[in-house]
This record gives sequence, C-alpha cells and structure tokens, in this order.
Amino acid sequence: MASDFTDYLSDVEKAFKTEREAIDELRAKEPQYRANLLNAERIMNEVDGLGMTEQQIEENVESMMENNPFRLSLKRAQIRRDEVISNG
Repeated sequence: MASDFTDYLSDVEKAFKTEREAIDELRAKEPQYRANLLNAERIMNEVDGLGMTEQQIEENVESMMENNPFRLSLKRAQIRRDEVISNG
C-alpha cells in the first residue's frame, strides 16, 4: 500500500514537473514565435496585396497563437496532471 502511494506521489511530481517545464518553455519562446508570425503575416499581406490592416493582421496572429506548439504542450501537460491527480 505504501508503495502505491509512493508511486502515486512520484507520478504527481513528474506531472507537475512536466507542466512547469511547459510553462517555462512557453514563457521563453512564445514571444519570439508571435513576433515571427507577425512578420510573416505582414510580408504575406504585402506580397499578396491583400490590403489587411494592422489590426486584422494582429487578429489573425492571435487566432494562430491559440494553438501554437507551446500552448498545446502546456494544455497536454495540464491534462496529464489532472489525470494523474484524479486517478490517485
């Protein structure tokens, strides 16, 4: 029984560690990712002659940011954490 509880605590610790790492990665890398998307959107707007306003470009980028790799990684880590806690 003690082993099961120890295993559970180990799993919880791992889940929180994974979540913390995802948060750290998001905080470190998301700003540059967003800047790269903005730059790419501005270039495509100019090259394609779409005539989008800066606000429209920003809205497009914000939409893309909702499912960027860093947020998805964090969401997966949070789901895993919740699963570990719920199943303990």
